Amino acid sequence: MQKSRSIRVATVRDVADAMRRDHRPDGRSRALGRTVLLVGAGCSRSAGIPLSAEIAQDLIRRLAISYSALPAWNDDPVVALGALIEKGKFPSDTMSAGADGQSTVDWPRVYELIFSQHYSSPKEVQQIFSEIFDKNERHINWCHICIGELVRLGYVSTILATNFDQLVLDGIARTGRLPVVADGLDSLNRIRGDSNYPQLIQIHGSKHTYYLRNSQEDTDEILKDVSARHAVDELFRTAKVFMAIWYGGRER
Repeated sequence: MQKSRSIRVATVRDVADAMRRDHRPDGRSRALGRTVLLVGAGCSRSAGIPLSAEIAQDLIRRLAISYSALPAWNDDPVVALGALIEKGKFPSDTMSAGADGQSTVDWPRVYELIFSQHYSSPKEVQQIFSEIFDKNERHINWCHICIGELVRLGYVSTILATNFDQLVLDGIARTGRLPVVADGLDSLNRIRGDSNYPQLIQIHGSKHTYYLRNSQEDTDEILKDVSARHAVDELFRTAKVFMAIWYGGRER
């Protein structure tokens, strides 16, 4: 009979100790630890950037009006989605009835369908996210400031961000360090695994180059991309600590 292994959930102290062990106090001023961060949209929520479910609710109203499925004065996103389902614009399984009779919506899935089936051209997507960026009041938060300090002190080498905002970059720049930035697949050749300079990879691009890569087709395309595979191989060949911060992880 095989003994069961006890698994201890890492605490913040465990993570900090791992980062300290990997730090390089070897006298080289530019030497970086090999901690890689994956920063998700949740990091920017308190800074004024809406999450995917909030974006979906706003866009579903816009879509319903554009398809003449909803009068302009009705701002209920659940009603808007129901009207679009009736018109055959969305699959019925995006909404279900709860035990209390209230409708339950899978907003993250609605978000993905909005951009895979309705607003799918790069120009449309860039315009939408540029509008979101411009109309929301943004304030850098403690998360971005702490990321910047971890970079300045040499603990973090690379940050991967799914976000369209520039707040991670802002947090690093406030420390006086400017990272190497890759804001799309075309610029991944700038990324090194054993870099002595901080690196920021904006997976979906930045505000002006934003392109969602959530669909199965997009992720399959990235899987076949030589530069993307090389960048990932390089990063994780040398990485000692990998930490995901406020990332939902729905994408395969």
